[in-house]
Amino acid sequence: MTCGTNCCNIIRKSWRKWSNPRRQASPHQPGTRQALTLRTTRCSGKRTNKNYKNVFRNHSEETNNLRWKWRNVVSSRSSPVLKSFTNHCRDAQLKRSLDQLKHRQVITETQLQHQQAAQDAQRKQLQLKDQLLTNYRTSIRNLENKLISQSKR
Repeated sequence: MTCGTNCCNIIRKSWRKWSNPRRQASPHQPGTRQALTLRTTRCSGKRTNKNYKNVFRNHSEETNNLRWKWRNVVSSRSSPVLKSFTNHCRDAQLKRSLDQLKHRQVITETQLQHQQAAQDAQRKQLQLKDQLLTNYRTSIRNLENKLISQSKR
């Protein structure tokens, strides 16, 4: 906000004295009509008393205007800056929740695939056991039939 010259350094040092909240309200404070229409001017850097007062007034008007504008932006929810910021935050939250949902979907899909693979393996084992049992039974029948046929002879 300040230009960095000697007068601005003096302003910085004396800011505590002038920013006292008990000081009476002046027409340059935020919220007044003059504070809204004031234009800020640049510091010329000269160190005369008159210029120091003008520069200090200009800098204090500028800081007051900026403070007032910031308070308005923060307090009013209809400002475009705040709307874009809230939209950006809402978009970020939606993106985060969408990413979380996608992650959960991937996890559940992999769990389902593992379960299906385990069930397929169990099915194959049961089929193998069933085939072994049928083969064993058929071989036992064949042997029984041979024994019966040999005993008849």
